Amino acid sequence: MIVLMKIASKTIIGIDEVGRGPLAGPVTVAAVALDILSDIAKEFKALLKHQMNTFRDSKQLSPEERMTIYTKMMAYKKSGALVFHISSVNSSIIDERGLSYALSTAVERLLRKFSGQPQELNIVLDGSLYAPDRFTQQKTIIKGDTLYLEIALASIVAKVTRDIYMKKQDKIFPEYGFKKHKGYGTLEHRKAIKKHGLCPLHRKTFCK
Repeated sequence: MIVLMKIASKTIIGIDEVGRGPLAGPVTVAAVALDILSDIAKEFKALLKHQMNTFRDSKQLSPEERMTIYTKMMAYKKSGALVFHISSVNSSIIDERGLSYALSTAVERLLRKFSGQPQELNIVLDGSLYAPDRFTQQKTIIKGDTLYLEIALASIVAKVTRDIYMKKQDKIFPEYGFKKHKGYGTLEHRKAIKKHGLCPLHRKTFCK
């Protein structure tokens, strides 16, 4: 059951994704709603502050730093002080319908979980992500995760969620080394594909 969360007008919803390029595994998108003036926002700003009024790219954080922030986010979510949602689209859908379809599907799924009329939601998206046209207050920003705290946090929660999933899949398909490369096309991964063939996690259209 979807629980619709009340979002105040001053709150921004930040959206980011991870997993565009891997040869295996889902693409994962996260949406984080945050009151930028809240004490929680100030705490996360301190953790992510870098220089020149920009935030640290999640890729520049160590796995330990990402997990620390993710753990804090989970605790705040359980207490009701922070709202975020995650949506993943698996490799079979990516193969059947394409990556753009998978990303747009995930974004729409996420936005359905927030209450309010589409035109009332204030949305910022990273890179080349877009919300459906009915969400009129949306802005797509290149390197948005360095400019908006909400996008930076969405990037972190998407990354950690997908990494956890791929580590679990490593136990099912240990021959591919998913816990190391998370499905990306490393030399080790490509050698494993040549030796063992493809498993259900692989994106066949990416492995031709």
